[in-house]
Amino acid sequence: RERDGLARSSRNAYLSPDERATAPVLHRVLLETGERIHDGMSIEEATARGTSELTMAGFAGVDYLAVADAETLEPLERLDRPGRILVAAWLGITRLIDNERLMPSSRGRAADNGRPRSGTRRRAGSSR
Repeated sequence: RERDGLARSSRNAYLSPDERATAPVLHRVLLETGERIHDGMSIEEATARGTSELTMAGFAGVDYLAVADAETLEPLERLDRPGRILVAAWLGITRLIDNERLMPSSRGRAADNGRPRSGTRRRAGSSR
């Protein structure tokens, strides 16, 4: 990943300076969509909201923002097994793609995906 969260890709070279400044929104929306699902929002509602946010940020089109089974990539209606959140969207002439894992919890809500929540820090020497 680049320092601003954008996935490293040869496609990034096709982005204009303004598009490059907008591109990190893709990963931010991906993470926020996962957090909404973690917080109990339905996958359908969370992905619709994320798609809207990408469009409002200047993405010309969103091919998909979806949650799929981590092994089969079949669409998930609820996070009851390990999943991936997947996104592909157009910024100018460049199609950007990204994904993150989503893990269910025993409480019925999605568990932490291995990253600290926004506003939290890992302690030095801590594995979580």
